[in-house]
Amino acid sequence: MAKQHGNGLADSPTADDKNASNSQDVEMHGYGRQPGGERFSIVIPVLNEIDNLPVFIGELDDLISRKQLREIGEIVFVDDGSTDGTLDFLDSLAADKSKGYSVRVLKRSTKLGSANAELAGCKIATYDTILKMDSDMQHPIRYIEDLVRAWNPGLDLLVASRYLEGGGNDWSPLRGIISRSAQMIARIFIRNSGKLSDPLSGFFVLRKDLVLRLLPVINTKKLLLYVLATKRDIRVGEIPYVMKDRLGGESKIVDNSMKFVQQYFIEILTYWKLARKIKRASDRGGS
Repeated sequence: MAKQHGNGLADSPTADDKNASNSQDVEMHGYGRQPGGERFSIVIPVLNEIDNLPVFIGELDDLISRKQLREIGEIVFVDDGSTDGTLDFLDSLAADKSKGYSVRVLKRSTKLGSANAELAGCKIATYDTILKMDSDMQHPIRYIEDLVRAWNPGLDLLVASRYLEGGGNDWSPLRGIISRSAQMIARIFIRNSGKLSDPLSGFFVLRKDLVLRLLPVINTKKLLLYVLATKRDIRVGEIPYVMKDRLGGESKIVDNSMKFVQQYFIEILTYWKLARKIKRASDRGGS
């Protein structure tokens, strides 16, 4: 089940809101689309993921075969200087023309942050609908089908949430407290984050046009927050998912300390300032 929120900046709807005749929020039961429709680009930032990529591709190919998931048109990998064999694996994957999707690899020599890599990948994507996820298996492959089927043209953004009923994670209580603290900060500075139960998610679908005007960012991690900060009347939906621990390698995002919250506070302020800058530029262009 996907939950869709309409215009405005309200929080998730109450039961009374859903029953109100003038409510702008609806719940969509089942999947919003039929197999074989709109094509998707999957965008994945990578850095030294050789322990995870073979498993990721194996499970993805199995899902596509079993579910006839023809909507997956390409995968765009953005590599920020891997040194562990990741690039050799991706080059071999890109050369394999037997799959039902194409593979493109954007190679960069400097690590500029995962949000920067994701933004670069989204901007060069072939298709207008983009599914952003990670390759470390924290975003289980099976939820790709849920996102693809629940997507509909009335949305700007569809987010896989750990905090909807049916969602969850394998985190320690301390990491959960740290994540919730970062969400509270986001809701203070980025009003649209109040539309989502999980505004720090890294697993979502969005329309490509939402990122085309975004300015480059350096050393930030959450593209979703950037999009939420810069699109005022964004139309969002959510599905639940259970986040897993990394299969292998080290996390590029989270540590179990309050330093994580401090980093996100700085990142959220960065997006808030960039949103104001983009709005001023837009206002000047329209005058």
